[in-house]
Formats: sequence, structure tokens, C-alpha cells
Amino acid sequence: MYYRDLLYAILLLLSALASIITIGFIWPRRITPGAKPLLGLMLGTAVWSFTYTIHWLVVTPEAKAFWLDTTYLGAATVPTSFLIFTLVYTQRENWVNKQSVLILSVMPILTLLILWTDSYHGLFFAGKRELTASTIHDGGPWFWGYIVYAYSLILVGLLLLVRRFFTAQRLYRRQVGMVIAASLLPWVASIVSLTPLNPLPQLDLPPMAFVLTGIIFTFNLLRGRLLDIVPVARTTLVENMSDSVLVLDTQGRIVDINPAARAVLGKDHPGTVLGQPFSNVFTKWVDITTQFQGTALQRAEIRLEENPPRYFDVQINPLFDRSKRFSGRLITWRDISERKRVEMEREQLITDLDAYAHTVAHDLKSPVAAIIGFVELLLEDMADNADSNTQQILSRIHRSSYKVNTIIDELLLLASIRNLAYVTLNPINVRDIAQEAVSRLERAIQESRAEVTCTDFWPTVMGYSPWVEEVWMNYISNAIKYGGNPPHIHLDAQMMPSGMARFSVRDNGEGIPKPDQEKLFHQFERLDNVRVEGNGLGLSIVRRIAEKLGGEVGVESEVGKGSEFYFTLPAMPTAPPQV
Repeated sequence: MYYRDLLYAILLLLSALASIITIGFIWPRRITPGAKPLLGLMLGTAVWSFTYTIHWLVVTPEAKAFWLDTTYLGAATVPTSFLIFTLVYTQRENWVNKQSVLILSVMPILTLLILWTDSYHGLFFAGKRELTASTIHDGGPWFWGYIVYAYSLILVGLLLLVRRFFTAQRLYRRQVGMVIAASLLPWVASIVSLTPLNPLPQLDLPPMAFVLTGIIFTFNLLRGRLLDIVPVARTTLVENMSDSVLVLDTQGRIVDINPAARAVLGKDHPGTVLGQPFSNVFTKWVDITTQFQGTALQRAEIRLEENPPRYFDVQINPLFDRSKRFSGRLITWRDISERKRVEMEREQLITDLDAYAHTVAHDLKSPVAAIIGFVELLLEDMADNADSNTQQILSRIHRSSYKVNTIIDELLLLASIRNLAYVTLNPINVRDIAQEAVSRLERAIQESRAEVTCTDFWPTVMGYSPWVEEVWMNYISNAIKYGGNPPHIHLDAQMMPSGMARFSVRDNGEGIPKPDQEKLFHQFERLDNVRVEGNGLGLSIVRRIAEKLGGEVGVESEVGKGSEFYFTLPAMPTAPPQV
């Protein structure tokens, strides 16, 4: 008998140690849903197993009875913790609150009080317990009431898990099945303990069974992410998503689908599509089946030919198991039909406006050019005869006509930039282009008495000469308008480590406050502190040109110290050395 008792004590001690180790694994995750009742379950089994261990080690009948009664400190908490855990696991955490936990705690607390005061009333043992017995399988009314209560809690938890198993998607049934199997162990252990089939006579097996249950739960916690993303969380995260979600196995068969995806198919029940090949179910989506060949993330836009057409933004993510083996694909998509409709309307409006601007600009070009020509003739003919007032009026007409002509040119350039999807880049001589722009602005330079200087270093870049010239024209004319009195303008160029060439126009004007610098390159933005009126299109066109040519624009300015406007272009690649 001594060796049998020692063997039982060792087995129970190992169970207690396993419970404590499991608590150590759960403790860092104690804030996750279900972790606290799982901790209570394992703590109860640890106390149950450890006190039961001492029971088998002590010798006197009184000590054995004391430690057997002490096992109820752990055993009484296990059924309650188990039920609370299953409530959380099956997404019934709203049932778990202070009131419900207090109600569920009443029976275990009363059981302990009645057990330890049984000598006064006999409600628990009813005189059926012998001091030499290692277990008690019969007793008084409270004993049987507690047995019914405890196993009722476990039965309710099992029924909740079974119901969850049949409502869960296939992807999660394996995990729920493992939880159910682990929950059945205490039942099996109790039945075996009461029959001659018990391989360990007189040893109560449920405490060790509950330890195995907790270990399996913890295994799922660590390997199956049982508490990080419990299966029922899928109902909240996936079932109620407006985006469609679909999971395929390695054979391209549907293993999971949410209601949004079924709505696209017109299917109400997932059973009608689960297990079927994707190509058989989504026959209209044959365009993306080619995306299934690789194991990298894919993205596609699908158009369904309906009336009106429907558009979907589809993303295909490969799935891998813990061994990094390909295990399927996750497909998500959202209906972007309304967004596409708005985009198409916007593009059509832009196209119509560009066409209108182009037409109007061309129609105005000729009469404005005629006005400029006639005014210049009048100024020449009347240079000696006209009074100063007439000359002043003609000069104003001449300047205004040139301004209108500039606006027309900018509108035509803006339309051409928008309509031209791609422009061929060629090596260009930026120095000659900059000098041509200076020549075109010669009259404005003379009138403002501006001084223009240039760098000696001019790198060859890839670009499109007419557009680059317009950039120089815009930057230099702005420097003339907003520079000092008189303006001092410097044209500079330098190579950047990134392989881009940086060109700039620096002036000696008043400078631009930092908050205003970000607005400069947007359409129709004009700062409050400018000294002359403008249409607000120039710098926006500069930005579009630079971006079309693969560069960027910007400004560096400090109030009272002038401004430097720059643009970048890709430098001409150097030919590899001949071998």
C-alpha cells in the first residue's frame, strides 16, 4: 500500500506542477478575453492536485480526512471557472459580470462552509464517510446537491461548445473540436473512477483530468491563438464586415466565406458554396484566376458587366502555416462602383473643361495678337505726336494685352500637359533654354532694371525643351515681379547625390512666410502679400511639368532674405566605359 500511495502522490504532484507551469504561460496573457477564468481553472486544479497529493502522503486517518476535505478549496472553484471560460469563448461575455460571478460563487462558498461544519449538522457526509476512505462517492443531501450543481455547470459549458462547433466556419471547427474534447476529459475520468475499469483503484481521477483540460486549452492559447483571436471573434470581425472575405485552400476550393461575399453571389447560406472550386462559383471573376498562380500578395480591379457595371477592388493574400508552407489564400474585396462613377464623372468633366479651355484659348489667340500688333504700330506712329496721356493709355493697353496673351499661353500649356499621358525625354542643354527664356523677358528685365546672373556649371539632363523653357519663364518672370528694387536674379544649377540635377532662380525680394510656401504650387492660389495681380496658374503648371518629367519643385525662402525657387530633372545617364 505504501508504494501505491507514493505512486498516486507522485502523479498528483506532477499534475499540480503542470498546473502551476500552465499558469505561468497564461499569466502574461491575463488581459486577453477568457484568460482570467482559465487562470482560475488552473489555480483550482493546482490546489486540488496538491492537497490531494498530501492526502496520499500522510499516514493518520485524521490527517487523511483533513487533506481530503481541503481538496474542496480547489475542486469547488473548478466548475465555476470552467463555465465562465466557455461563456467568454462562445462570445457570451455579456453574461459574465459581477452579479453573475457572485451568484455562481454562492454554491462553492456554501459547500465549503457546510463541509467544514458537517460535524454539527451532517448535511454533507450524513455519517457515510469513513476516516480510512480516500474518496467519498456517497453522502448527504448537500453532497449530492453539489455534485448535481457542479456537473450541471460543466454540462452547460459543453452544450455551449457543441453549439459553437456546429455554427462555426470550417476554418475554426478543428480548434473548437479540441476544446470540446478537452472538456469531456473530466466526465470520462469521473465515470472511470466509479467503475472497476479504473487503472488506479481508489484514486479520484477528475483533478488530473482537469489538469489535462487546462493544458490543452493553454496549448491552443499558445499555438492556436485561442485567446488572442478566439473563433467567435470572427463573428464580430468578419461576419459583420462590409468588405467581402473569402478563404481558399491550396486546391482553390472555398473553405470560408462571409455574408458580404455571399451577397455578391446572391447566396444566403454558406453551405451552398463551401467546398466548391472558386472558378465554379465566381464564374464572372475569371479575370483574376490567373492571380492564383503565385504565392505573393496580389491586387486587381474587377469589372462585372452588369447594368450598370460594378467595380471591385480585390486583394489576394497568400496564407502560410507555422512551417512556412503555403496553405491557401485569403481574398478580400470591396465594392468601389460609386467611387469609380465619381472618378469617371470627374475625368469626363476635366476632359470637357480642357477641351473648352483649349478651344477658347485658340479663339482668343488671334484677336489678342492683332490688338498687340495694332497697339505697337500706334505707339510707333504716335511716338512724336501723341500727348503723354494717350501714350500712357496705349502703353496700358499694350501691357494688358501681353498679360492676356500670357494667360492664353498658360491655358494652352496646361491643357497640353493634362492631355499628354507620356512624353519622350531627350538630352537637353538647359543653359541654352534658360538663356532663351531670359531673351524672351528682355523687355521686362529692362523696364525693371533687373540684373540677371548665371552659373557656369550646367549639367545635361533628360527632359522636354518647350516645357522646361516655360518653367524658366515662370520662375524668372516671378523673380522680376517680386524681387527687390531693382531685382537681383541668379540662375543656378547643381548635381544632387540622388542623380538628379537641381536648377533654381534666386531673388532678393521680401521672402515668403513658411505657412504660405506650401500653398504656392497649387492651382489658383495667390498669396495675400503679392504686389501685382496674377491668375494663380503659373506655379501649378510648373509643378505639373516637373512631375511629368520625373522631377519635383519647391521653394526655399526666409522673410527679408529673398526666395529661391527650384525644380529638378533626371540627369543624363553616363555611358559605361568601353572595355
